[in-house]
Amino acid sequence: MKKLLIGFGALVVLVVAAAFIIPAFVPVDVYKAQLEERVRAATGRDFAIRGPVSLTILPSLAVRADDAALGNVPGAAAAQMIAIKRLDVEVALMPLLSGRIEVTRLVLTEPQIALEIDRNGRPNWAMGAAGAPPAAPPAAPSAPAARAPAPPATPTAPADPLAGVPDVALGDVRIVNGRFDFRDARTGQRLELAAMNLTLSLPGLDQPVGITGDATWNGEKVTVELRTPAPRGLAAGRAGPVAVKIDAAPLRLDVAMNVDPANPLRSTGDVTLAAPAPARLAAWLAPLATIDQASLRDVGAANLRLRISAGNELAVTGDVQFRNEKLELSLDGVSLAAIIAQRATPVRGRLGGVAGAQAQLDGTFTPAPAPTFAGSFNLAAPSLSRLAALVGRADALAVLPGRDVTAITLQGRLGAAMELNVTGRATLNGEALTLAIESGPLAQAALARVPLTLRVQGQPLTLAFNGQLERSDRGAPPPAVGTLELAVPSVRRLAAWAGQPLPDTTAPGQLNALSFQGRVSLAPTRVTMTDARFALDQIRSTGNLEADLSGRRPKLSGRLAVDRLDLNPYVGAARSGSSPAAAPAAGANQAAPRAAGGEDQPIDASALRAFDMDLSLTLAGLAAQAIELGRTALRIQLDEGLLTANVAEMGLYNGQLRGTTRLDARQAALGVHSQMNMAGVRALPLLRATSGFERFEGTINAEWNIQGAGRSQQAIMR
Repeated sequence: MKKLLIGFGALVVLVVAAAFIIPAFVPVDVYKAQLEERVRAATGRDFAIRGPVSLTILPSLAVRADDAALGNVPGAAAAQMIAIKRLDVEVALMPLLSGRIEVTRLVLTEPQIALEIDRNGRPNWAMGAAGAPPAAPPAAPSAPAARAPAPPATPTAPADPLAGVPDVALGDVRIVNGRFDFRDARTGQRLELAAMNLTLSLPGLDQPVGITGDATWNGEKVTVELRTPAPRGLAAGRAGPVAVKIDAAPLRLDVAMNVDPANPLRSTGDVTLAAPAPARLAAWLAPLATIDQASLRDVGAANLRLRISAGNELAVTGDVQFRNEKLELSLDGVSLAAIIAQRATPVRGRLGGVAGAQAQLDGTFTPAPAPTFAGSFNLAAPSLSRLAALVGRADALAVLPGRDVTAITLQGRLGAAMELNVTGRATLNGEALTLAIESGPLAQAALARVPLTLRVQGQPLTLAFNGQLERSDRGAPPPAVGTLELAVPSVRRLAAWAGQPLPDTTAPGQLNALSFQGRVSLAPTRVTMTDARFALDQIRSTGNLEADLSGRRPKLSGRLAVDRLDLNPYVGAARSGSSPAAAPAAGANQAAPRAAGGEDQPIDASALRAFDMDLSLTLAGLAAQAIELGRTALRIQLDEGLLTANVAEMGLYNGQLRGTTRLDARQAALGVHSQMNMAGVRALPLLRATSGFERFEGTINAEWNIQGAGRSQQAIMR
């Protein structure tokens, strides 16, 4: 026994001595050169270890190499694909005797990795042996030899991919102050991770894996935590917990899932996301995706939670701050497996909290070939003005009576091809209105005509459209073509509802029923009316009108034919037994006092420059107090501030009045030019109607040419 102990002690002394003596005599530079050559041969790239290399055997096998670099492909932006300032590797010797690999230390100090894709789509990480010939094509398979059929295989459990692999334990595994760069010359995209520090924890293949670290991405520091199940369990297909945390100023992401590697669609868990400022998040993620940051400037803190429950059902809840309102949303009933497989899935959703509005939907979502929703929906909003103010369009309601729409409720259904059926109610300036919309498949509007009906009804008016949406070109909104009907029981009530009440002294007993029927075409820049019929009280007219909104100024054109127009109920008829010439005897020779400065007030002619017009008008006759006109035809043209009224005919007491009158508002001073011709007009009825003068009888033939200009009536008359 004594000799055995002496021999064992001598062996230990020799081993210890060898551990200290061998590294001193091992030609490290020889192995270093061989290593460099083998890497070059395997990768086809330059590889060099420019710093010192050290090797120790006890108490563990340790290698340290400084300043190692693997070259890049020709033409790359970076000279090296991989560069490491220092590499430390240490492996425990004693565990190797029991078949266990224990890496006690693996530290990469200041590694720099540069990955690139060139303009032709070739990545720089595709490597091959230097000078290796192209691979030979695979040989054609030979015909199998005839053999007896094999017996059916007995089902066996799935093999463990890590069966027979020795246990591996990692101790101090770190990346210190690393850098990662990615460039794509095809798109100009560049991704950079700087100041990267990572720590890996793996006590064994039967133990969970942990990764912690931080880095700088696009100017923001981000910390990462990752925990996964044991590698042997994952390789064997056993489910286990996975936790991920990403924390940065623009974003916080937490993932807590129970992942089933054998069937990922059976995984369950939660994903939560918080973004204090989505615009800042969009700027931070700009290297990955282009997001319109301007559209997010009014969006505040956003919080979302995704939950995948058993049965592979996805639910989403969250809230988003928009200006001074908080939008709350929820979505559930979604089959994640159906979404991944591009199949239809049920969906239920709710939006609420913004300006008191609530919206709900319940139907089916189909992700492909184009995302579509089919099902029911409803909307309730207390005030449209609150919603308009929220999006910065409060001015859009200025034209509405009362400047707001309240108590809004909408409900309807949307078909798979976007067939629409909507009904609803709302209150506008104290009057309740009902709405009904029905359409054909709107998804086919670019290919075919789509039926469309719309009806708005209330006490002030009834508006109905029945027609179709025509095919649209180049993605423009499709024009609506069909019949339009408008019925107003009382113009007075309509004016009061619109906030412009009419005095009782204005056309007493008149301004009642108003109606319109005709065929219309409604496009974004053009509105046309054909076969139009207008009626107001006893007045009837027909014609065609067009409004062109595509130019610098809107232009109204068309033709109108009016039955006999009696204006007396609206302007007040001449009193029975009186004449325009009647005047108080006491003041017969005195001039009536003029309104102070009335004729010298500046004339505002800006309305003549607001729009253009080309309108042909015919009247069967006209009555205004004592004046009676016969058939009248005139054309009114307005072009860039120049108004021209051309009277082709005007029946005037058995005669005719013809000529042209122009108003020119193209300059600062308003120009007036009237050139008229009166022929065969009976003098007595004309003078009686205009001045009450009854002592002259005969026929009037006259011409006049009047021209003037000025900023006021007085200036024009000088």
